[in-house]
Amino acid sequence: MNKAAKVAKVPMKRESREWPASLPTALERDTLLTPEWVAESVVQEAERYLGADLPPGYAERLAAKAHHLYPRHKHFHKMLNRPGNRGRHNLYVYMRHWTCSWLKRERYALYKKLPWSFALGVALYSRRVRTPEPGRSKGVNQGTD
Repeated sequence: MNKAAKVAKVPMKRESREWPASLPTALERDTLLTPEWVAESVVQEAERYLGADLPPGYAERLAAKAHHLYPRHKHFHKMLNRPGNRGRHNLYVYMRHWTCSWLKRERYALYKKLPWSFALGVALYSRRVRTPEPGRSKGVNQGTD
């Protein structure tokens, strides 16, 4: 490797080390998670399942709560700093739980439509009714002559 190539690599290494420090909050710097994106995903998941819009500002409230708790709550901090994808998974679990608790307090009718597992952090699956493929009926043994 020539000298010019070595010199070019040094700024790249420095830049990659400095990038996490440029992130705006401690939660993002330490975990590389973006709570705003996770919160939006959880809100969309609940809205699709319920077939209704959640009150405005839920995603922002979820992200703000995560940002607020991270430096102040030792266990929350520990749970988000797990190896691999476990930290991200735990953030989803917490946000699903918070969403469920806020719905229980503010929109009880919507809360009652959610399965209990959502309050425990388990992902929801869409309640969309499966439509049969075009040209196929619901019969069991089709086309067996």
